[in-house]
Amino acid sequence: MTSFINRNVLKYSLLTFCATILMYFIILVLNKTGNNQITLFFYLCTIVYSAYTIGKRDDYKRHLGFNYHLVTYLAYNTIPILLTAIGFFKRETLYFTINVLVGWTALLLLHIIIIAFVKFFSPNPQYCK
Repeated sequence: MTSFINRNVLKYSLLTFCATILMYFIILVLNKTGNNQITLFFYLCTIVYSAYTIGKRDDYKRHLGFNYHLVTYLAYNTIPILLTAIGFFKRETLYFTINVLVGWTALLLLHIIIIAFVKFFSPNPQYCK
């Protein structure tokens, strides 16, 4: 049984933070048109594919992928806050980030509730360890 933070989660963390920084670099520097849907689509595909390929090597039955969800949450929400703090983003971008943060926090809490529900009601002992 693997721990909550293991080598696969650390690999995914590094990849996610690099992909998030690259996405914001493309949005800030290369994409001056304001049409960011394609960039966000490729970012989403990269994150989902890397979570799938790295995560399938991980035994995450105890926490049902919450560690990968938490890493993505932290990467996507902390980098724009830091970029706003050092002056790369305008305050309006921070307001959008805070709106995303509030919504995503609700989904993260729902993930925690689902994990607790599965652990409590699951007849399978591998989920209850």
